[in-house]
Amino acid sequence: MIELKLIQDSELEAYFSQMYEQYRAELIEGGHSPEYADQAIADTRSETFLNNELLPGNYIFRAISQGEVVGNLWIHDDKPGAGGDWVIYDIETLEGYRGNGYGRKILSAAEAFVRE
Repeated sequence: MIELKLIQDSELEAYFSQMYEQYRAELIEGGHSPEYADQAIADTRSETFLNNELLPGNYIFRAISQGEVVGNLWIHDDKPGAGGDWVIYDIETLEGYRGNGYGRKILSAAEAFVRE
């Protein structure tokens, strides 16, 4: 069983700093230039924040199992409250918990959240 707990505003900077660092490395590893990676991050940030506040429709969770944080999830509703499409921007099982089915459980919890 996975519980999804919205992260606190005070945790957003650390979450995005780590996520953007990983995203940048993945883009460069995939053959893109550092400049392209930096622009992609800037574009994502402008689509996610306004005046340093998370825009409506973005939900960032810590995935918790038996009191332990086992992963993270960022989902987005493109039309909040209007039955829009949902997108998974980030789903991660933390390193020490990989290979134990937590990724599937986090995805199932996301599906349950979207249905609510």
